[in-house]
Amino acid sequence: MDGTLVIEEYIDDGEEYSVEVLTTNGRHEVLAITTKEVVMPYFIEAGHLLPAPLKMEDREAIQETVCSLLTSIGHLEGPSHTEIKLRRGIPYIIESHTRYGGNQIWDMVRLTTGVNMQRATVCHLLDIPYVKEKVKYPFCCIKLLLPQVEGKVVIMSVNGVNEAEHMDGIHRISLDVGEHSELVPATSNKNYIGYFLGGGSTPEEAAASVEHALSLIRIETASIQQVQSI
Repeated sequence: MDGTLVIEEYIDDGEEYSVEVLTTNGRHEVLAITTKEVVMPYFIEAGHLLPAPLKMEDREAIQETVCSLLTSIGHLEGPSHTEIKLRRGIPYIIESHTRYGGNQIWDMVRLTTGVNMQRATVCHLLDIPYVKEKVKYPFCCIKLLLPQVEGKVVIMSVNGVNEAEHMDGIHRISLDVGEHSELVPATSNKNYIGYFLGGGSTPEEAAASVEHALSLIRIETASIQQVQSI
């Protein structure tokens, strides 16, 4: 360290998005811009909608900013995932990674654009043909499940999953907990207990499909003290 002090502005307002880009031979293709739902005060990502419903001028400003960033760092090949905040029409870079987005964003890109970012990158590097998949949904929505509990509890039962999985517009339901699993209040993304991923012909339809499926899930819990007394 040379003792240089770097001071950055804290962007505490504005809408948060991520930008999914696939780069080949230094050419950046913006595949999708994703809306983020963030739970405070721990900045936990609780949901995404892709592609984000944006005004054309905002979309163009975001794309230009992110592509300029990728060029400036010398990113030549492969996926990237850049998180930004849009404040009064101006995009601010929060962070960027030369990898595809987590929380199933890569899968949402595949479902809405037909581009499998992993496969497309490998095919390009090996100089073999790559064929896009068929687009399944115009819009995708995911809800990341966080424990809605106060204190440590134990799951007694989980119901409604089978019914929810067969709802129209539901692509996948993943639950990482079950009977006897312990839950604690969510303070980070390490506390996710699953996700609901769905799609639709409009942003509203995609979100409604996921919300409807979520409403069918019933997780019964009991406190540690109650379980110990049984």
